[in-house]
Amino acid sequence: MFGYEGDLATFVQYNKPQVNIMFNRGARIPGKFPHLEGSGPTARFMRFKDVAEVDGRAKELAAVVAAWCASPPRAGR
Repeated sequence: MFGYEGDLATFVQYNKPQVNIMFNRGARIPGKFPHLEGSGPTARFMRFKDVAEVDGRAKELAAVVAAWCASPPRAGR
């Protein structure tokens, strides 16, 4: 788990061949990212089946994290 400005992101199912990164308040991430999944009111996920897929999507993941860090702070902060 890691956080920034009170928001959290979590590695989910890290002990299986695939890994998922859950941005707990990912719905607030501005922009469109082809591999950022989810349509609910809060969380968004990036899913990777293996290390090669992580490597192949590294630039997109970096852009998601940059947008996440640049997003406005949540209310009351």
